[in-house]
Amino acid sequence: MTEFNDTSFDERVAANVNLFNEQRNSVPPHNVAASAAFAAARYTVWATAAQMASGSDLAARRQEALDTFANGYRQMLEEHLDDFIANYNTYFQPQPGVITR
Repeated sequence: MTEFNDTSFDERVAANVNLFNEQRNSVPPHNVAASAAFAAARYTVWATAAQMASGSDLAARRQEALDTFANGYRQMLEEHLDDFIANYNTYFQPQPGVITR
């Protein structure tokens, strides 16, 4: 994944993963994943729209934004899938179902 000059990135990721693990106590993991993805999409679009001067500017960059978001999300999914494939037994033997960064 692209490296960020953001010293609190890992802390924010961990805080979100911890929240998702807590939510998993009351609903199935796929429900937590769906709401997390929805929230991430909503916030990502908001953060992008907030940088635009108008809705017209956002509309003009719509395809560019979609391509950037989709490509970035796919890259993150590929990296995490590869990680879970390589480390499946490590992640699921000690504490089944607990997700870590």
